[in-house]
Amino acid sequence: MLKNVTIKYSFNLSMAVPKKRTSKAKKNARKANWKRKSYFAAQKSLSLAKSMLRGKPTSFVYNIYIDSE
Repeated sequence: MLKNVTIKYSFNLSMAVPKKRTSKAKKNARKANWKRKSYFAAQKSLSLAKSMLRGKPTSFVYNIYIDSE
């Protein structure tokens, strides 16, 4: 009842594999750069929120008054 079935798989996987181990200095520099970018993004968003609360947003057009229909 069982038949011999041959199934051919055709995979073309080309994944990126590092040739050498990344040094601690490079790893720490990349991590510091990533954290620095997030710090500046957080500072910018906090500044924007503060300016909106004060009622003086200058970095974008924001309509405080909403038309109710």
